[in-house]
Amino acid sequence: MKIDVSNDMTAEETALALLAQGFHPVAIDYSGKNRLAQGFRLPRPTEEWLRDVYRLNPVLGVGIQIGPEAGLVDIDVDGPAAAPWLHRLFPDGVPPTVAFQSRRGEHYLFRFDDRLARYGFRVHNHELEIRIGVTGPDSANVTHTALPPTRIMGGEPRRWLRTGEILPLPEEFFDRLEAIVAEWTRPS
Repeated sequence: MKIDVSNDMTAEETALALLAQGFHPVAIDYSGKNRLAQGFRLPRPTEEWLRDVYRLNPVLGVGIQIGPEAGLVDIDVDGPAAAPWLHRLFPDGVPPTVAFQSRRGEHYLFRFDDRLARYGFRVHNHELEIRIGVTGPDSANVTHTALPPTRIMGGEPRRWLRTGEILPLPEEFFDRLEAIVAEWTRPS
């Protein structure tokens, strides 16, 4: 499972490249606070459909479907406050999987693992979110993730930090995640 794109590609070019590589790209509108994901509940789009969508609205961003069907999970790091949590999950450093920078922090794409399904569509606190993408109540906003070069409300575009192979989560990750989730859900 590999993503082969670059920072000099437009959203349309990225979407078409992802489609050609077997992924489910999503056209995203980030005008204001309302995020519209076009084609996200549809079967995988066609090249013609994507070209038409971007021709009609060339300012759209691009996202990718996550979850068991897509085979992807997104670890979303919202700034420096997430560093201790990320270090607990990956004490030897985050493996060199596909990664990109957004306004608040990094995103790391990993292969979906069935052991994540028990957590539903996401696991999160205010600093770190693991976007699992298993559908359920209120899951519409977390069954895809926005990718470079998508901008949020006129901000800087997201940027690829690393493309290439999407790695599996390390075996030790799952016990560490379980311990962290127990802390996050413990009554105060």
